[in-house]
Amino acid sequence: MRTYAPALALCALLAAPTLVASAADPPPVVYKACEKKPTADDTEAAKGLFSAGKVSYNEADYPKAIQLWRDAFERDCTALLLLQNLANAYEKAGNIPAAITTLETYLARDPQSSEAATIQKRIENMKKARAAATTAPPVASSAPAAATSSPTTPPPPTTNPQPQGRRPLTPLFVAGGGAILGITGLVLYLGASSENKDASAKYKSTCPGGEKQCPDLFDKAESSSTRMSITSTIGYVGLAGVAGGLAWYLLSKPEGQTARVLAPSVAPGYAGVSLAGSF
Repeated sequence: MRTYAPALALCALLAAPTLVASAADPPPVVYKACEKKPTADDTEAAKGLFSAGKVSYNEADYPKAIQLWRDAFERDCTALLLLQNLANAYEKAGNIPAAITTLETYLARDPQSSEAATIQKRIENMKKARAAATTAPPVASSAPAAATSSPTTPPPPTTNPQPQGRRPLTPLFVAGGGAILGITGLVLYLGASSENKDASAKYKSTCPGGEKQCPDLFDKAESSSTRMSITSTIGYVGLAGVAGGLAWYLLSKPEGQTARVLAPSVAPGYAGVSLAGSF
């Protein structure tokens, strides 16, 4: 027995680093193949799980957020942007291998993503940081502990500011056109009214014989009266345009006002933490 003791001791020493490393590393993350389309109930359940996970994430309870978001993804595996949420939570929790696997799974399932280059760069940075951490020499106990930081910080899942959408400008053009039309009608109406008063006064005072005695004054009075009717109609139309344009503007919804808040995809068409759309 003594003959084999040194050899056994040597084997134990050689195997110790591997055993320690395997004990220190968390179990690998595995995502099942997405082979079924989620039902409406699955989608609603995933939404509820996401909301609960968001609360845990904001409270820095990352393990709980991971559990809830994993359950949400199990319910709806088509909500690929949930993987970005999970990667953020894994990285915050210090499980870098799981964060890398999660992002690689996202790229594998959505290789045409507009964020593919950014996510690939982030994966490379995390791998470099992890390799550097495993090969770095130990820090002497007498030296002050240095704060370690990852070269890349995952985007926090705080609510993104909502872009202020702009209301359509067409109603304002309508209101402006109505204002111009109304002012024009008013000016013309005042001119026609003044002319009508003058012609009517002269006609009454100088033409006791009526239309046959002063046909010019009579025609002028009638013409100005007709223009008063036309210009008053123009003014009313312009006023209606102003009122209608302003009402249209105030009642219209702002264009492009999409809520960008922390809300991962739980159904096709939704978004995740990085680019979030409301449910």
